[in-house]
Amino acid sequence: MLAMVMTVGAMRVAVSFVVAWPKVLGDLDLRARCRFRSQIVPRQSS
Repeated sequence: MLAMVMTVGAMRVAVSFVVAWPKVLGDLDLRARCRFRSQIVPRQSS
């Protein structure tokens, strides 16, 4: 019974991790892209 509960808990953690991973990658990509763009394009008052 304990092993079953641990397995369910591990699956839940894995699922939440998989769901959150693209969001984390997207956030990092967006941040890097903004930094890259701010280095390339001269500062403009927007």
